[in-house]
Amino acid sequence: MSAGASSVNRLSIVIKALFDQKLADDKSYLEQCLRKVFVLCHHPQLPRHQLSWTDLSARAGIDPGVLVDGQTDPFLEEIKENLVPLGNVYLPITSLRLQSKDFHQAAFTACGTLAFIDPEKAIPLIVKEIEDRLSAEKYSWLTDSDIQIWKGTDGVLGHDGRPATSSN
Repeated sequence: MSAGASSVNRLSIVIKALFDQKLADDKSYLEQCLRKVFVLCHHPQLPRHQLSWTDLSARAGIDPGVLVDGQTDPFLEEIKENLVPLGNVYLPITSLRLQSKDFHQAAFTACGTLAFIDPEKAIPLIVKEIEDRLSAEKYSWLTDSDIQIWKGTDGVLGHDGRPATSSN
């Protein structure tokens, strides 16, 4: 199922339902939900004043710092799953596929939250992830011709690489 921008706003209802007062006694359930909605709560189309991840944590009675402390990896995994620049992103909680441009942005915003909550552990992990994604080995398929084409001026016809021939 695909969802457009208007459907994203409805996700706020789903998120709030996950944190219903009737479930407040089950701390492990709430912690699991908070891990799963970490990136989702940073979605640019969701209302920040109602659905910030730290506010949800506080409403659930869980200290974000305590939840993240020593358990940065699950949060980083949620971020990694959404650092997809193109295509669709799958939301396991809702079984929806949403356009990933906003989730790409949400993932980077979530990096900032994670780094704020636990800078000593999160920042080195985030830096390593970025370095891994930008490593030269991953781009070894690029040729000198590719790079020259990309250096060209947009809209200007470039040299096709064949030797010039004399028409005289």
